[in-house]
Amino acid sequence: MRFTRQSLRDCFWDCVAYETTKDVVVKNRTVGFISRLLQLLFITYFVGWVFLTEKAYQSFEKLTESSVISKVKGVDRTVSDKGQWKIWDVAEYVTPPQGRDAFCIITNSKKTNQREGTCPELPKVSGAKCKTDQDCQQGDKRLQGNGVRTGRCINFDNTRKTCEVTSWCPLEDGPSRRRPMLRGAENFTILIKNSVRFSRFNVHRSNMRDDVKKKYLHNCLHNPETDNYCPIFRLGDVVLRAGQNFRKLASKGGKLAIHIQWACNLDHGTSACHPKYGFRLLDAVPPESDLRSGYSFKYGEKNMMENGERTRNLYQLHTICIDIIVSGEAGKFDVVPTLISIASALTSIGMGSILCDFILLSCVKQKKTYQGHKFDKVVLTGDTKNGKQEMEMEKSSQACDLLNHVNKQEYTEHITTI
Repeated sequence: MRFTRQSLRDCFWDCVAYETTKDVVVKNRTVGFISRLLQLLFITYFVGWVFLTEKAYQSFEKLTESSVISKVKGVDRTVSDKGQWKIWDVAEYVTPPQGRDAFCIITNSKKTNQREGTCPELPKVSGAKCKTDQDCQQGDKRLQGNGVRTGRCINFDNTRKTCEVTSWCPLEDGPSRRRPMLRGAENFTILIKNSVRFSRFNVHRSNMRDDVKKKYLHNCLHNPETDNYCPIFRLGDVVLRAGQNFRKLASKGGKLAIHIQWACNLDHGTSACHPKYGFRLLDAVPPESDLRSGYSFKYGEKNMMENGERTRNLYQLHTICIDIIVSGEAGKFDVVPTLISIASALTSIGMGSILCDFILLSCVKQKKTYQGHKFDKVVLTGDTKNGKQEMEMEKSSQACDLLNHVNKQEYTEHITTI
């Protein structure tokens, strides 16, 4: 095919020509109902979910700047087996003492007086039970054991024998007391200071009011309905809101989370940005598991006797540990996401027309009639002798009859009814 100057000029003007769509009104109630139903569903989805619920007209920022300061207060006392009183204050029962976003409150303990020496291994240790010395390999250190084996098999009690080990004796064993040691810990209070900042919007918020006074902090307790901006929590209330029984949790220990969530819609101003607190147990054990729930750790106080013998007091401490978790998101109106969401909505609404066109072109009995009105078929024919090209447009007979009654110079578009 040879290109002439005239053909190139015609091609150029064809490229810059304006094109418009031809509307075809189809009097089919089924297709019309499907079309309107799809449009209604898309509009309901975008208005109800995308715009109102997800707030797609806003730009958002996740919380990245946050600080937490905690302080526990309360005093309790215990009585030893010898009838001696011991006072427990914050320095005694809070660990670590730095006042950060994670801390533990000691609520129960078990004390074992030990000395360095040899004693029988606990029967619950794998491979500890024996009948003769040959069953105990000297120098063996079991991963779950409590010492180094001496190679001897000795009596653990009147009915069982276990391998002898070199360790701190007697070995610590048995459960702690069922009742919590610090029964008054339920009334201990926790002060939580939380400050957050959304740098993108230059918004700074705190879980305390701007005009907070010392006298107010000395007398308030947090209540989500009446006093949400009081940052002081009673330990018993924290355990109760996490769905736990304080006596059981204090006796065996556990790990709780205080979740502070900031959901800020800045279209209503910074004063509408409030903290929301949640409480839950982190170390829950599945009902079908045979593992013991609770949280505890051990530490020892070593002493040197006058005869050179070393002894220690081993403490197994059960604690209620609290993790303070802060998260949040702030949103504010923005033109760019609004335009993007509107464009997505309009595009999705147009998907209904595609589905209806597919039904008309493929499923209905009059599909050929609709095809004749929907499409104009263009055929290129060429005369090789004189090098000319002509374009012939084949239209359906109904479309041609309609065009014969329209002045071609004044015609811009037409609507054909099937």
